[in-house]
Amino acid sequence: MRFSIRRRLCRLTFVAACVLPTLATGLTALVLHSPPYRAHRAAAWHAGWSVLLGLDVASADCESAGPGQWIVRNLELRDPASHVWLARVRTVQVARTADGYQVRLGQPQVHARHVERLAMLLHEHVLRRGVSFASPVHLAAGSLEWVGQSTSESVFELRCVLESAASGTEMLLEFRAADTGPEDRVRLRLVHNRQLDPPGTGWELHTGAASLPCSLARSWLPSLARLGEACTFQGSLWCEQQPAGWDGQLHGTLRSVELDELVTRQFPHKLSGIAELTLDECRLENGRITHVQAELQCAGGGVVSQSLLDAAEQAWGLTQHPRAGDAVLLRYGRLALNFSLTATQFTLTTPDADGAVLADSHGPLLSLEHPAPRSPLAILHLLVPHTDLQVPVSRETAAMIPLLPLPELVPAPASASQARYAPLHLHLR
Repeated sequence: MRFSIRRRLCRLTFVAACVLPTLATGLTALVLHSPPYRAHRAAAWHAGWSVLLGLDVASADCESAGPGQWIVRNLELRDPASHVWLARVRTVQVARTADGYQVRLGQPQVHARHVERLAMLLHEHVLRRGVSFASPVHLAAGSLEWVGQSTSESVFELRCVLESAASGTEMLLEFRAADTGPEDRVRLRLVHNRQLDPPGTGWELHTGAASLPCSLARSWLPSLARLGEACTFQGSLWCEQQPAGWDGQLHGTLRSVELDELVTRQFPHKLSGIAELTLDECRLENGRITHVQAELQCAGGGVVSQSLLDAAEQAWGLTQHPRAGDAVLLRYGRLALNFSLTATQFTLTTPDADGAVLADSHGPLLSLEHPAPRSPLAILHLLVPHTDLQVPVSRETAAMIPLLPLPELVPAPASASQARYAPLHLHLR
């Protein structure tokens, strides 16, 4: 009898300690590796990250690589509206550590035509989101490729740290451009402050020795399109988005400025050439320029219309040096001018000893002989001449008027008989 009880106890112990755990482990392994469960887990993972990033997230495979570690293969981020791909990553390795999430990207690609859309969605859903991340996110990649229709470019040694709290979100991004040394990095800092009313986002950029395409910022500053497709910026920038517009300061150099895009396509004049604009100082308040100290040069030459030379003589008091013949378009070999712009005056100077602003092989075409401060509106009178309006409001100047400084209002003089009852007429000084 005792032997029978002992044998039964041994059998129960064997079943409880060996058979059942083995069956449970086997069933768990079968379930976890079954196609329906993996599809359900991937769908939940994709849905969570889609809500977090504001993008359609899809991948070929997502699996655990150990405690607190995951590997995602063939990750693709798509636009939720058009469903075109915005970014692709061959492999994503995620590890949760005491310092936060460590994310390593393998062969990431960004669609060059849709980088503005990607940046806008990430700004809206990551930086401006109302909830905070539990831990910082550290992201790294050996290189990042910008894929276009026919060409591609890469940046290297990408590093990004994203931290969030109830008060706001901060992102630090740095990388090395292809044309710079290993120690020279582009640094970008974005801070979304929820303690402001309304909340605002501040940007701080230092390019170092690298030149970045201005097209990357067209989503926020559409007027950059007037500088041309090839325009780049090298320098430093700080700006903050306000309800009335952008506040900011920048200094640096804009290279490959297409004068045809800047002038010819916008105004009734012809001016072509590839120029370089050096900004010693530029300040913006509420989206409007309040002070600029800059130098514009075009050493490669181009074509200028006689109408622009005539307008420069009338609006800016420059001196023309006519050429023989009645040519409507004239070739020039050099353009060089320095200018200062504030809310009260526009001042023009030239670095050349002979005062030449425009010159060809025979000498100056247009020169500055008597520098004198002028109204900031002289810029508009140059670009849209032959008008009796003090402020030439037209389709051509509509994009520039919101950017220029606002002069003060000055009351027009009234006669003695009108002074008591006549309405006050104001004009722009």
